[in-house]
Amino acid sequence: MSHDHIPNTPTALTATFTDNGRVRLMFEGNSESGSVYYLIWRRDGIDGRWLPRDMTEEQGYVDVNLTPGEIYAYRIQAQAPLSVSSFSNTVVVEVPELKSSAG
Repeated sequence: MSHDHIPNTPTALTATFTDNGRVRLMFEGNSESGSVYYLIWRRDGIDGRWLPRDMTEEQGYVDVNLTPGEIYAYRIQAQAPLSVSSFSNTVVVEVPELKSSAG
């Protein structure tokens, strides 16, 4: 007999914009042992489509190469070998415009 184990949904997702043009995501993952990975989903803009961005084993992720003035939304899923969790909460980040250095 086999059963599909559904991993716990990641919780407490937060996003912080760093001064070097990156977004740092942190979340509470699974405390279960086993092969659980986290799927990072990103939506570009208000009306963009959700697309998988990356996969990690860590309970955090840094997104790079972001466009100044753009809005990004993120959510996370936990993935076990045969199933995925529900989505975490969604966080939204607006990347600041570049400041002019003209003086």
